[in-house]
Formats: sequence, structure tokens, C-alpha cells
Amino acid sequence: MSPTSSTSDRMTVQEQVVSVMEEMQILGTLDKLIAASEHICIATPLGTGDFLADLQQAFRLNGIETCIKNALVLSRRRKNIKEEQEQLNYMRKAQTHFERRVSKALLNLQTDLKLSLVRQRSSSEAQELSSKWDELSTYDQDVGSIRNLYSSQDLYEAVVALRDPDYSINRLEEKWSAVKIPLNVPTFEDLQEFFSDVCTSVDPFLGLGSALVLQGNSNVTLLNHRITLGTKVVAENDILLSEEFVKGGCPSHLRGRLWKQVLLSHVGDKEKTYFQAKKQAVIQTEYLTDKIIMKDIQLTASRDEHYFVYEDLIYQVSLCFSRDPYVYLQLCSKFGSRAQTATRFTPLDVSSNGSKTGAVRADGDAPGGQTIATSAFPPSSCIPFYGWAMYVAPLCYVHEEAEDIYYTLRAMYIKYWSRLHRLSSHKQGIVSLAVLFERLIQQQEPELWIHCLNNNIEPLRIAMPWMVQAFSGFLIPEQLLFLWDLILGFDSLLLLPLLAASVFSLRRENLHRILSHDSAETILSDLSTIQVVPLLQMALTQHTG
Repeated sequence: MSPTSSTSDRMTVQEQVVSVMEEMQILGTLDKLIAASEHICIATPLGTGDFLADLQQAFRLNGIETCIKNALVLSRRRKNIKEEQEQLNYMRKAQTHFERRVSKALLNLQTDLKLSLVRQRSSSEAQELSSKWDELSTYDQDVGSIRNLYSSQDLYEAVVALRDPDYSINRLEEKWSAVKIPLNVPTFEDLQEFFSDVCTSVDPFLGLGSALVLQGNSNVTLLNHRITLGTKVVAENDILLSEEFVKGGCPSHLRGRLWKQVLLSHVGDKEKTYFQAKKQAVIQTEYLTDKIIMKDIQLTASRDEHYFVYEDLIYQVSLCFSRDPYVYLQLCSKFGSRAQTATRFTPLDVSSNGSKTGAVRADGDAPGGQTIATSAFPPSSCIPFYGWAMYVAPLCYVHEEAEDIYYTLRAMYIKYWSRLHRLSSHKQGIVSLAVLFERLIQQQEPELWIHCLNNNIEPLRIAMPWMVQAFSGFLIPEQLLFLWDLILGFDSLLLLPLLAASVFSLRRENLHRILSHDSAETILSDLSTIQVVPLLQMALTQHTG
């Protein structure tokens, strides 16, 4: 069981049946399943004389059993979303303040540069953008004066400024910590138990080396074994089976299909049509956030030796993502009422005729076919931050087509990355991850922690960008994707502070020699040699300092 999971969400058989039916209705598979089930019931011979056993076997062979199991998994996921709706009043106020701060920065940018928040492109502009869609890096946009609205350092400052008015700081580690609020986070022993498969799996993790041979069979390499096994897992289309497989690392050519199964981000004709609607929304309408996205891509992915070749794809996916109201609706469901999410980002909109309006209409259709109108700005509600492009860029190594990248990004952002940009008490939110990081350093590296305190070195300030960007842009793509395999397989962001603390442990000798924060940043600026799995294994097998 996850150290963050709840034991109170038991469901009766009747509740499970209702949930599965509802989930299949949402997925659009219920009618097909009923028709297939009726056909099987009629066609199933009484081979053993036990009709129920024969029927179960027929359901299993025809994939209906897997379909039902997947729907049940999704139902439980949806139920668990309610746990992310903030209950602490001081945390809600802090999030509101942070949203207003970002919204004010957006309005100041608009005022200073005399730009419209949203405007219709002229026919010539739309035609030019459409003609350059596959080479957006050549699309001429003046973004030299555009400023980033916030970065991981702004999140750091917001996190360390948090205070619980009903709590008095009295624990020694909290007095010494940058984050001074009482949040319960997993202990090191909890992490060792939860991530035990990283160290004790029957098969070695693929990230340890694809050329390794299997124990007891020197003729089969680990990579070939994982390819054979992964191909079978893909064919099963079982969410839980896929989650279990990706824990051990994905062969590169199977990763996309396995991630799609885990995230339920399959792309069919309906999804392709929806993506094209977002593309047309980008071509027809310009948001101020488009320029912020373009500036961020130019400053990050375009300058990265691993990702610059995917610049055009990153532009396409990022701009379409900003137009997607489905993201906004899912975040509303995840984090609570609309008042607690994107509407606080909504400044007054200036239309093409100069009139003011308080709402922005989301372009395109929702996945279910209905048109959505929201008050979010932009329609996705996601204000781009410095480093946004690094959520998109690694996925270009996972998928080749823009649509595939888009739906995987959307699923990962809603499920995981959105937690890294919200002040909350959720146990996988950025605040709890920051607390856990500091606790791990204090417990596992107490001498290093004291050294940092004595020399005004701030470990969390250094580690915050790593965690906010899920190490994208810091690790080389191969190692980053192994880390993201683990995040999907264990369904946990707790790996981020664990890996961050492990990096400090790895560089402890060098850190002990320096006497300033700037020197520490220099020592920890290059993570390109980090091997994720060996480092995590080392961290999980060490004893408390």
C-alpha cells in the first residue's frame, strides 16, 4: 500500500458494479460491452456443465474481463481525486494569494507592453500561421520583451513563507528547516517499504544496463527479455499489469504504448478530431500566453542539446494544450470548486472590438462532443511558467506524432504535474514534497545538513527546480524517462524528493568542502552523469544517519 493511500475507501460489490457501469458510460464502451456480453452468453457452449465457469472463461478470452477491471481501476482513481480538495484554511488562502500574484504579473505584462490578452488573428496572420504549422520555430513572433510570470523560485518563496496560525514551531528540525509548517510525510522506512521493488524485483531494472544477462540464462539479455515480456503486456491492455511492468523500466520502442495504457491516453479518430479543433483555435485566436509559451521554449528546449530538434512539436503541443477546456474542468474536479482554481487567473478580457468582457470562451469541443464555455484564461487555466516546455520535450522521445504527445502530456499534467504548481497539504503536492526532501537530508545526512546551516547553504532552494520540473532538463533523456517510468509504475511523486536527497548524498564530499550557497549551486548544476536507478537503490538500502 502507498504511504499516501487511504484505507477508508472500501466499496461494496454493488457500488463497484455501479462505478464500473458509470466509467464505461464515460468511456463510451458500455453499449459495446453489453452487446458483446449478450453475444457471448448466447454462443457459449456448456463445455464443462458449469455455465458460470464457461462464461467467465469466455469473458477472459474475449477481453471483457480486462475491460471491466480497467473500468474499476479508473473508478477508484476518480474516487481518490476527492482527497486532493484542500481542507486547511491557511493553505487555501496561500494558494489564492499565489494565484492573484501570478494574475497581477500577467496584467502588468499586458499593460507594460500594450498587448491584448486575447484577439482574433487577421485572415493573413491565420493563413501564415497555418502554412507554418509544421515549422513553427520559423514563425516570426517578437517575444524579446516578454517576461516569465513565475518560476520554481517563486514557488520556493511561496512554500517557505507558509505559516499555520494555529501552530507554534517547537520541533528542532522544523526550526532548522526552510518549510515551517506541520505536515505529516512518509518516514524513510515507509519509503523503503513502498519502493522495495526498486531493490528487490525478481528481474533487474532495465535502467541498470540493457546488456545485462538474466540470472540462470546467459543467452538472454535483459533488454530482449523486457521486450518479449513488454510485448505480451501491451497485448493484454490491462492497466494494473502495465503499471507493474513499467516499474521495471520500458524498452524505448514500447514505452509509448505502455504509458498510454497506464494513463488511458489512447488516441483514436475522436481524439485526433479534438486535437485538430485545438489547432484551429490556435490559428484563429491569439492569447497573450502564446507569447509566454514561445519565449519559454526559446529559453529552454530550443537551447537544450537533447531537445532542440523537437522544437516545432513542442510549439504545436504547448499551444494546443493552452486551448483545452478539458484540462480546466479536470483541475476543477481535482482541486475543488471553480473559485479555487482557474477563475482567479481570469483578468478582464479585451475583445477584438475593444469592449471588455469577464469571460473567455473555450475553443473547440469537449471530448464528449459538447462545446464548453469557461471563464478560465487561457481556456486550459494553465498559466505557463519558466520551464513549461520541459514537460513536453521528453515526450518527443516517447511518441512521434503530435497527437500522441499531446494526450500523454495532458494526462500526466492533470494527474501529476499540476500538483507541483499548487500550494496544498496533499501528500504528493509540492509543499509535502519539499518537507519530505528536508526531512530526508536531516535524517540521512545530518552532518551535511549542519554544514549547510552553518554556511547559509539552502538545499531546498537548489532542489526545488529539480522537483518542480520532475528533473526534466537536468537528467539526460534516457535517465529521465526511467524516472518517469517509476513515477507511473508506482503512481507516486515521492520519488522526486527521494532522488533529490540522493543527489545531495552522492555529492556530499564536495559539498563539505565549500562554504557558500553559490558554490553549492555550482557543484549541483550538472546532473548529466546521474544514473537514476542505481542512485535510488543506494538511497533505499542505506541506514539512517
